[in-house]
Amino acid sequence: MKKMPVTLGVFVLAAAVSASVRAQQAQAAAAQGATEQNPQDARATKAKDLDRMIVTGTRAPKAVDKIPGAISVISPQEVAQTLAVTEDATAVLARTVPGYSESSQAMSNTGETLRGRIPLRLFDGIPQGSPLREGTRNGTFTDMGIVGRIEVINGPSASEGIGATGGVINYISKVPDKIGSETTFTARYLTQGHSDSDGYKLGLTYGLKQDSYDFIGAVSYLDRGIAYDGKGRTVGMNTSGSLADSESRNIYLKGGYNFGEDGEQRLQATYSRFKIEGKGEWIQVLGCRGPTDSPPCATPYPNTSVKGQIFGSKDAFNDFEQYSLQYTHQDFFGGRLDLVGYKADQAMRYLPENGDDKQLVKVGPGFDESKRIYDQSEIVSNKKGLRTSWTRSALFDVSGLELHTGVDLVEDRAQQRLALTNRVWVPPMDYKSTRALRAAVLGHRPADPERRLPA
Repeated sequence: MKKMPVTLGVFVLAAAVSASVRAQQAQAAAAQGATEQNPQDARATKAKDLDRMIVTGTRAPKAVDKIPGAISVISPQEVAQTLAVTEDATAVLARTVPGYSESSQAMSNTGETLRGRIPLRLFDGIPQGSPLREGTRNGTFTDMGIVGRIEVINGPSASEGIGATGGVINYISKVPDKIGSETTFTARYLTQGHSDSDGYKLGLTYGLKQDSYDFIGAVSYLDRGIAYDGKGRTVGMNTSGSLADSESRNIYLKGGYNFGEDGEQRLQATYSRFKIEGKGEWIQVLGCRGPTDSPPCATPYPNTSVKGQIFGSKDAFNDFEQYSLQYTHQDFFGGRLDLVGYKADQAMRYLPENGDDKQLVKVGPGFDESKRIYDQSEIVSNKKGLRTSWTRSALFDVSGLELHTGVDLVEDRAQQRLALTNRVWVPPMDYKSTRALRAAVLGHRPADPERRLPA
Protein backbone atom coordinates (compact mmCIF):
# COMPACT_ATOMS: atom_id res chain seq x y z
CA MET A 1 0.00 0.00 0.00
CA LYS A 2 2.89 2.38 0.69
CA LYS A 3 4.39 1.95 -2.79
CA MET A 4 1.26 3.03 -4.67
CA PRO A 5 1.46 6.80 -3.87
CA VAL A 6 5.11 6.93 -4.96
CA THR A 7 4.42 5.12 -8.26
CA LEU A 8 1.28 7.12 -8.92
CA GLY A 9 3.15 10.33 -8.12
CA VAL A 10 5.83 9.51 -10.67
CA PHE A 11 3.24 8.93 -13.43
CA VAL A 12 1.39 12.12 -12.53
CA LEU A 13 4.65 14.06 -12.57
CA ALA A 14 5.59 12.56 -15.93
CA ALA A 15 2.22 13.49 -17.41
CA ALA A 16 2.42 17.00 -16.01
CA VAL A 17 5.76 17.74 -17.62
CA SER A 18 5.17 15.95 -20.94
CA ALA A 19 3.53 18.99 -22.55
CA SER A 20 6.35 21.21 -21.39
CA VAL A 21 8.92 18.74 -22.71
CA ARG A 22 7.25 18.64 -26.16
CA ALA A 23 7.34 22.42 -26.25
CA GLN A 24 11.00 22.40 -25.30
CA GLN A 25 11.73 19.82 -28.01
CA ALA A 26 9.98 21.99 -30.57
CA GLN A 27 12.04 24.98 -29.46
CA ALA A 28 15.20 22.88 -29.67
CA ALA A 29 14.31 21.78 -33.21
CA ALA A 30 13.71 25.37 -34.23
CA ALA A 31 17.01 26.38 -32.66
CA GLN A 32 18.76 23.55 -34.50
CA GLY A 33 17.33 24.74 -37.81
CA ALA A 34 18.52 28.26 -37.11
CA THR A 35 21.94 26.93 -36.15
CA GLU A 36 22.25 25.03 -39.43
CA GLN A 37 21.68 28.30 -41.25
CA ASN A 38 24.37 30.04 -39.20
CA PRO A 39 27.51 27.87 -38.72
CA GLN A 40 29.13 30.50 -36.48
CA ASP A 41 26.31 30.13 -33.95
CA ALA A 42 26.83 26.37 -34.06
CA ARG A 43 30.50 26.72 -33.20
CA ALA A 44 29.66 29.13 -30.37
CA THR A 45 27.08 26.71 -28.95
CA LYS A 46 29.57 23.86 -29.14
CA ALA A 47 32.18 25.94 -27.31
CA LYS A 48 29.71 26.63 -24.52
CA ASP A 49 28.95 22.91 -24.15
CA LEU A 50 32.65 22.21 -23.61
CA ASP A 51 32.67 24.54 -20.60
CA ARG A 52 29.91 22.74 -18.69
CA MET A 53 30.94 21.77 -15.17
CA ILE A 54 29.98 18.44 -13.62
CA VAL A 55 29.22 18.38 -9.88
CA THR A 56 29.88 15.10 -8.06
CA GLY A 57 28.82 16.24 -4.59
CA THR A 58 25.25 15.17 -5.32
CA ARG A 59 24.05 11.56 -5.18
CA ALA A 60 25.05 11.23 -8.86
CA PRO A 61 27.32 13.41 -11.01
CA LYS A 62 25.32 16.14 -12.68
CA ALA A 63 25.97 19.25 -14.74
CA VAL A 64 25.73 22.53 -12.85
CA ASP A 65 22.99 23.82 -15.15
CA LYS A 66 20.86 20.81 -14.19
CA ILE A 67 20.97 21.47 -10.44
CA PRO A 68 18.45 23.96 -9.06
CA GLY A 69 19.88 26.13 -6.32
CA ALA A 70 23.13 27.95 -5.68
CA ILE A 71 26.23 25.97 -6.63
CA SER A 72 29.84 27.11 -6.30
CA VAL A 73 32.67 25.14 -7.88
CA ILE A 74 36.16 26.23 -6.85
CA SER A 75 38.49 25.43 -9.73
CA PRO A 76 42.03 24.02 -9.48
CA GLN A 77 43.34 27.46 -10.48
CA GLU A 78 41.55 29.13 -7.55
CA VAL A 79 42.85 26.48 -5.14
CA ALA A 80 46.40 27.04 -6.44
CA GLN A 81 46.08 30.82 -6.07
CA THR A 82 45.03 30.45 -2.43
CA LEU A 83 47.86 28.00 -1.75
CA ALA A 84 50.32 30.68 -2.83
CA VAL A 85 49.23 32.69 0.24
CA THR A 86 48.06 30.17 2.86
CA GLU A 87 47.73 26.44 3.46
CA ASP A 88 44.47 26.88 5.39
CA ALA A 89 41.77 24.59 3.98
CA THR A 90 38.93 27.07 4.64
CA ALA A 91 40.62 30.28 3.46
CA VAL A 92 39.76 29.48 -0.15
CA LEU A 93 36.07 29.20 0.82
CA ALA A 94 36.07 32.62 2.50
CA ARG A 95 37.64 34.15 -0.61
CA THR A 96 35.51 32.54 -3.32
CA VAL A 97 32.17 31.33 -1.89
CA PRO A 98 29.42 33.94 -1.33
CA GLY A 99 27.95 33.69 2.16
CA TYR A 100 30.88 31.81 3.72
CA SER A 101 32.18 33.48 6.87
CA GLU A 102 35.76 34.59 7.40
CA SER A 103 38.29 31.81 7.98
CA SER A 104 39.51 31.35 11.57
CA GLN A 105 43.02 30.33 10.41
CA ALA A 106 43.03 27.66 13.13
CA MET A 107 42.54 23.93 13.64
CA SER A 108 39.08 24.83 14.87
CA ASN A 109 36.41 26.02 12.45
CA THR A 110 34.20 27.47 15.19
CA GLY A 111 32.11 30.31 13.81
CA GLU A 112 32.69 29.35 10.19
CA THR A 113 29.28 29.00 8.58
CA LEU A 114 27.69 28.96 5.16
CA ARG A 115 24.94 31.59 5.08
CA GLY A 116 24.71 31.41 8.86
CA ARG A 117 24.38 27.63 9.11
CA ILE A 118 26.87 24.82 9.64
CA PRO A 119 27.70 22.86 6.46
CA LEU A 120 28.63 19.21 6.15
CA ARG A 121 32.24 18.78 5.03
CA LEU A 122 33.20 15.83 2.87
CA PHE A 123 36.53 14.63 1.57
CA ASP A 124 36.05 12.53 -1.56
CA GLY A 125 32.45 12.05 -0.43
CA ILE A 126 33.30 10.82 3.10
CA PRO A 127 31.99 12.89 6.06
CA GLN A 128 34.60 14.54 8.26
CA GLY A 129 33.77 14.78 11.96
CA SER A 130 31.03 13.02 13.89
CA PRO A 131 27.36 13.92 14.46
CA LEU A 132 27.69 12.46 17.98
CA ARG A 133 30.43 14.85 19.14
CA GLU A 134 30.63 18.11 17.21
CA GLY A 135 34.17 19.21 17.96
CA THR A 136 34.33 21.93 15.26
CA ARG A 137 37.58 20.40 14.03
CA ASN A 138 36.34 19.04 10.70
CA GLY A 139 37.76 21.86 8.57
CA THR A 140 41.39 20.66 8.74
CA PHE A 141 41.65 17.08 7.49
CA THR A 142 44.09 16.93 4.56
CA ASP A 143 46.90 18.73 2.79
CA MET A 144 45.46 21.24 0.34
CA GLY A 145 48.12 20.27 -2.19
CA ILE A 146 46.17 17.08 -2.97
CA VAL A 147 42.83 18.88 -3.44
CA GLY A 148 41.85 19.28 -7.09
CA ARG A 149 38.67 21.28 -6.67
CA ILE A 150 35.92 22.04 -4.15
CA GLU A 151 32.16 21.82 -4.71
CA VAL A 152 29.81 23.84 -2.52
CA ILE A 153 26.07 23.12 -2.60
CA ASN A 154 24.05 25.69 -0.65
CA GLY A 155 20.96 24.93 1.37
CA PRO A 156 19.92 22.17 3.80
CA SER A 157 20.38 18.64 2.50
CA ALA A 158 19.74 15.15 3.85
CA SER A 159 21.09 13.23 0.87
CA GLU A 160 24.65 13.05 2.24
CA GLY A 161 23.87 12.32 5.90
CA ILE A 162 23.46 14.20 9.18
CA GLY A 163 24.84 17.69 9.63
CA ALA A 164 24.19 19.45 6.32
CA THR A 165 21.89 22.19 7.66
CA GLY A 166 23.86 24.83 5.78
CA GLY A 167 24.79 22.79 2.73
CA VAL A 168 27.49 20.41 1.55
CA ILE A 169 31.18 21.21 0.98
CA ASN A 170 32.95 18.41 -0.88
CA TYR A 171 36.75 18.54 -1.23
CA ILE A 172 37.71 16.42 -4.24
CA SER A 173 41.20 15.02 -4.62
CA LYS A 174 43.27 15.42 -7.76
CA VAL A 175 43.22 12.91 -10.62
CA PRO A 176 45.98 12.31 -13.19
CA ASP A 177 45.14 14.29 -16.32
CA LYS A 178 48.09 13.41 -18.56
CA ILE A 179 48.80 10.12 -20.30
CA GLY A 180 51.95 8.57 -18.84
CA SER A 181 53.62 9.39 -15.55
CA GLU A 182 54.30 12.73 -13.91
CA THR A 183 56.23 13.61 -10.75
CA THR A 184 55.93 16.95 -8.97
CA PHE A 185 58.18 18.12 -6.15
CA THR A 186 57.02 21.05 -4.00
CA ALA A 187 59.21 23.19 -1.77
CA ARG A 188 57.91 26.33 -0.09
CA TYR A 189 59.33 28.77 2.44
CA LEU A 190 57.01 30.81 4.69
CA THR A 191 57.85 33.84 6.83
CA GLN A 192 56.38 37.06 8.24
CA GLY A 193 59.75 38.69 8.73
CA HIS A 194 60.39 37.30 12.22
CA SER A 195 62.73 34.37 12.80
CA ASP A 196 60.18 32.50 14.91
CA SER A 197 57.53 32.91 12.19
CA ASP A 198 59.53 30.93 9.63
CA GLY A 199 58.06 27.76 8.17
CA TYR A 200 58.53 25.47 5.23
CA LYS A 201 56.77 22.77 3.22
CA LEU A 202 58.10 19.77 1.31
CA GLY A 203 55.86 17.63 -0.87
CA LEU A 204 56.07 14.95 -3.54
CA THR A 205 53.25 13.92 -5.89
CA TYR A 206 53.34 11.10 -8.43
CA GLY A 207 50.63 10.56 -11.03
CA LEU A 208 50.21 7.77 -13.58
CA LYS A 209 47.55 7.43 -16.26
CA GLN A 210 47.27 4.63 -18.82
CA ASP A 211 44.48 3.30 -21.02
CA SER A 212 42.54 1.46 -18.34
CA TYR A 213 44.08 2.43 -15.02
CA ASP A 214 45.37 5.45 -13.13
CA PHE A 215 47.14 6.15 -9.86
CA ILE A 216 48.09 9.16 -7.78
CA GLY A 217 50.18 9.23 -4.62
CA ALA A 218 51.28 12.20 -2.53
CA VAL A 219 53.26 12.82 0.64
CA SER A 220 53.97 16.15 2.32
CA TYR A 221 55.37 17.74 5.46
CA LEU A 222 54.53 21.27 6.62
CA ASP A 223 56.17 23.16 9.48
CA ARG A 224 54.61 26.44 10.65
CA GLY A 225 56.01 29.14 12.91
CA ILE A 226 54.12 31.54 15.16
CA ALA A 227 51.80 34.10 13.53
CA TYR A 228 52.08 37.89 13.80
CA ASP A 229 49.42 40.55 13.26
CA GLY A 230 49.77 43.78 11.28
CA LYS A 231 51.27 45.63 14.25
CA GLY A 232 54.00 43.07 14.83
CA ARG A 233 52.36 41.39 17.83
CA THR A 234 52.16 37.61 18.15
CA VAL A 235 48.65 36.32 17.53
CA GLY A 236 47.06 34.60 20.52
CA MET A 237 46.91 30.82 20.30
CA ASN A 238 43.40 29.54 19.60
CA THR A 239 41.98 27.74 22.64
CA SER A 240 40.77 24.92 20.37
CA GLY A 241 44.10 24.53 18.58
CA SER A 242 46.03 26.74 16.17
CA LEU A 243 47.63 26.27 12.79
CA ALA A 244 50.49 28.47 14.01
CA ASP A 245 53.35 26.70 15.82
CA SER A 246 52.39 23.33 14.34
CA GLU A 247 53.59 20.64 12.00
CA SER A 248 51.53 18.41 9.73
CA ARG A 249 52.13 15.22 7.78
CA ASN A 250 50.01 13.84 4.98
CA ILE A 251 49.95 10.73 2.81
CA TYR A 252 47.40 10.09 0.08
CA LEU A 253 47.03 7.11 -2.29
CA LYS A 254 44.35 6.55 -4.93
CA GLY A 255 44.19 3.98 -7.71
CA GLY A 256 41.48 3.18 -10.23
CA TYR A 257 40.84 0.58 -12.92
CA ASN A 258 38.34 0.91 -15.79
CA PHE A 259 36.93 -2.23 -17.38
CA GLY A 260 33.92 -3.58 -19.22
CA GLU A 261 32.51 -2.44 -22.53
CA ASP A 262 33.90 1.02 -23.38
CA GLY A 263 35.28 1.24 -19.83
CA GLU A 264 31.81 1.78 -18.38
CA GLN A 265 32.77 0.11 -15.09
CA ARG A 266 35.34 1.41 -12.62
CA LEU A 267 36.84 0.13 -9.38
CA GLN A 268 38.68 2.67 -7.23
CA ALA A 269 40.49 2.39 -3.89
CA THR A 270 41.61 5.35 -1.76
CA TYR A 271 43.69 5.77 1.39
CA SER A 272 44.32 9.02 3.27
CA ARG A 273 46.21 9.78 6.49
CA PHE A 274 46.62 13.32 7.80
CA LYS A 275 47.90 14.55 11.15
CA ILE A 276 48.50 18.11 12.29
CA GLU A 277 50.01 18.58 15.73
CA GLY A 278 51.02 21.60 17.77
CA LYS A 279 54.68 21.94 18.70
CA GLY A 280 53.84 23.20 22.21
CA GLU A 281 56.34 26.06 22.19
CA TRP A 282 53.88 28.92 22.81
CA ILE A 283 51.05 29.62 25.26
CA GLN A 284 48.25 32.14 25.12
CA VAL A 285 48.21 35.41 27.08
CA LEU A 286 44.66 36.70 27.49
CA GLY A 287 43.87 40.21 26.31
CA CYS A 288 41.49 42.76 27.81
CA ARG A 289 38.30 44.31 26.41
CA GLY A 290 38.61 47.51 28.47
CA PRO A 291 37.27 48.97 31.75
CA THR A 292 34.28 46.60 31.76
CA ASP A 293 36.41 43.46 31.54
CA SER A 294 37.49 41.38 34.55
CA PRO A 295 40.10 42.35 35.50
CA PRO A 296 39.56 45.80 33.92
CA CYS A 297 42.12 47.76 31.92
CA ALA A 298 42.24 51.34 30.70
CA THR A 299 43.13 50.47 27.10
CA PRO A 300 41.87 47.32 25.33
CA TYR A 301 44.49 44.96 23.92
CA PRO A 302 44.20 41.61 22.08
CA ASN A 303 45.25 38.11 23.03
CA THR A 304 48.91 37.41 22.36
CA SER A 305 51.30 34.48 22.71
CA VAL A 306 54.56 34.05 24.61
CA LYS A 307 57.12 31.28 24.71
CA GLY A 308 56.25 28.65 27.28
CA GLN A 309 54.40 25.46 28.07
CA ILE A 310 51.92 24.30 30.70
CA PHE A 311 53.63 21.61 32.77
CA GLY A 312 52.58 18.10 31.82
CA SER A 313 50.40 19.19 28.90
CA LYS A 314 50.22 17.38 25.58
CA ASP A 315 50.09 18.89 22.11
CA ALA A 316 46.76 19.54 20.40
CA PHE A 317 46.22 17.57 17.20
CA ASN A 318 43.90 16.44 14.43
CA ASP A 319 44.52 12.85 13.34
CA PHE A 320 42.35 11.73 10.41
CA GLU A 321 42.65 8.39 8.60
CA GLN A 322 40.22 6.97 6.07
CA TYR A 323 39.86 4.14 3.54
CA SER A 324 37.31 3.81 0.77
CA LEU A 325 36.46 1.40 -2.03
CA GLN A 326 34.17 2.53 -4.84
CA TYR A 327 32.52 0.66 -7.71
CA THR A 328 30.77 2.49 -10.54
CA HIS A 329 28.74 1.11 -13.45
CA GLN A 330 27.66 3.70 -16.01
CA ASP A 331 25.02 1.48 -17.66
CA PHE A 332 23.50 -0.79 -15.05
CA PHE A 333 19.98 -1.61 -16.23
CA GLY A 334 19.88 1.69 -18.05
CA GLY A 335 21.10 3.78 -15.11
CA ARG A 336 24.23 4.65 -13.15
CA LEU A 337 25.14 2.46 -10.17
CA ASP A 338 27.43 3.74 -7.40
CA LEU A 339 28.64 1.63 -4.48
CA VAL A 340 30.95 3.19 -1.89
CA GLY A 341 32.25 1.51 1.24
CA TYR A 342 34.37 3.49 3.68
CA LYS A 343 36.00 3.43 7.10
CA ALA A 344 37.18 6.56 8.89
CA ASP A 345 39.00 7.01 12.20
CA GLN A 346 39.23 10.56 13.53
CA ALA A 347 40.86 11.86 16.73
CA MET A 348 41.01 15.45 17.99
CA ARG A 349 42.84 16.69 21.08
CA TYR A 350 42.35 20.17 22.53
CA LEU A 351 44.55 22.53 24.52
CA PRO A 352 44.74 22.21 28.34
CA GLU A 353 42.14 23.99 30.46
CA ASN A 354 41.64 24.29 34.23
CA GLY A 355 37.90 24.88 34.29
CA ASP A 356 35.59 23.51 36.98
CA ASP A 357 34.47 20.66 34.71
CA LYS A 358 38.04 19.34 34.45
CA GLN A 359 38.79 18.97 38.19
CA LEU A 360 39.29 15.69 40.04
CA VAL A 361 36.67 16.65 42.64
CA LYS A 362 33.54 18.75 42.36
CA VAL A 363 34.22 22.45 42.71
CA GLY A 364 32.16 24.08 45.44
CA PRO A 365 32.40 25.75 48.85
CA GLY A 366 35.65 24.78 50.52
CA PHE A 367 37.39 23.75 47.29
CA ASP A 368 41.18 23.96 47.64
CA GLU A 369 42.38 26.11 44.73
CA SER A 370 45.91 24.79 45.18
CA LYS A 371 44.64 21.45 43.90
CA ARG A 372 43.16 22.88 40.71
CA ILE A 373 44.57 21.00 37.73
CA TYR A 374 44.79 21.35 33.97
CA ASP A 375 43.40 18.66 31.71
CA GLN A 376 42.81 18.16 28.00
CA SER A 377 39.79 16.69 26.28
CA GLU A 378 40.16 14.32 23.35
CA ILE A 379 37.44 13.18 20.93
CA VAL A 380 37.77 9.81 19.19
CA SER A 381 35.35 8.79 16.44
CA ASN A 382 35.31 5.53 14.49
CA LYS A 383 32.86 5.26 11.65
CA LYS A 384 32.15 2.97 8.74
CA GLY A 385 29.50 3.04 6.11
CA LEU A 386 28.13 1.80 2.82
CA ARG A 387 26.43 4.07 0.31
CA THR A 388 24.53 2.64 -2.64
CA SER A 389 22.67 4.58 -5.27
CA TRP A 390 21.15 3.98 -8.69
CA THR A 391 20.18 6.88 -10.90
CA ARG A 392 18.12 6.63 -14.07
CA SER A 393 18.02 9.72 -16.27
CA ALA A 394 15.29 10.59 -18.77
CA LEU A 395 12.73 8.51 -16.89
CA PHE A 396 9.87 7.49 -19.23
CA ASP A 397 11.88 9.25 -21.97
CA VAL A 398 11.15 12.57 -20.29
CA SER A 399 14.19 14.85 -20.47
CA GLY A 400 15.12 16.16 -17.03
CA LEU A 401 13.09 13.56 -15.10
CA GLU A 402 15.33 11.33 -12.97
CA LEU A 403 14.82 8.49 -10.54
CA HIS A 404 17.17 8.13 -7.56
CA THR A 405 17.11 5.09 -5.33
CA GLY A 406 19.55 3.48 -2.93
CA VAL A 407 20.37 2.47 0.64
CA ASP A 408 22.83 4.04 3.09
CA LEU A 409 24.29 2.16 6.06
CA VAL A 410 26.25 4.06 8.72
CA GLU A 411 27.80 3.06 12.05
CA ASP A 412 29.59 5.62 14.20
CA ARG A 413 31.06 5.28 17.69
CA ALA A 414 32.36 8.39 19.45
CA GLN A 415 33.59 9.25 22.92
CA GLN A 416 35.40 12.09 24.68
CA ARG A 417 37.99 11.55 27.39
CA LEU A 418 40.38 13.64 29.47
CA ALA A 419 43.84 12.79 28.19
CA LEU A 420 46.06 13.83 31.13
CA THR A 421 44.18 11.92 33.82
CA ASN A 422 42.73 9.23 31.51
CA ARG A 423 39.15 9.85 32.65
CA VAL A 424 35.97 9.36 30.64
CA TRP A 425 34.38 12.78 30.12
CA VAL A 426 31.62 11.78 27.70
CA PRO A 427 30.87 8.02 27.62
CA PRO A 428 30.96 6.13 24.31
CA MET A 429 27.91 6.65 22.13
CA ASP A 430 26.86 4.49 19.19
CA TYR A 431 24.97 5.67 16.16
CA LYS A 432 23.54 3.26 13.60
CA SER A 433 21.43 4.22 10.64
CA THR A 434 19.85 2.40 7.72
CA ARG A 435 18.20 4.75 5.29
CA ALA A 436 16.47 4.03 2.01
CA LEU A 437 16.46 6.70 -0.67
CA ARG A 438 13.67 7.01 -3.21
CA ALA A 439 13.11 10.16 -5.21
CA ALA A 440 11.77 11.23 -8.57
CA VAL A 441 13.35 14.55 -9.50
CA LEU A 442 12.57 17.03 -12.24
CA GLY A 443 15.90 18.82 -12.44
CA HIS A 444 15.56 21.07 -15.50
CA ARG A 445 16.85 24.61 -15.27
CA PRO A 446 15.56 26.96 -18.01
CA ALA A 447 17.97 29.15 -19.93
CA ASP A 448 16.33 32.27 -18.51
CA PRO A 449 18.04 32.87 -15.13
CA GLU A 450 14.90 34.52 -13.79
CA ARG A 451 12.84 31.35 -14.33
CA ARG A 452 13.65 28.20 -12.43
CA LEU A 453 11.66 25.03 -11.88
CA PRO A 454 11.97 23.58 -8.37
CA ALA A 455 13.60 20.20 -7.90
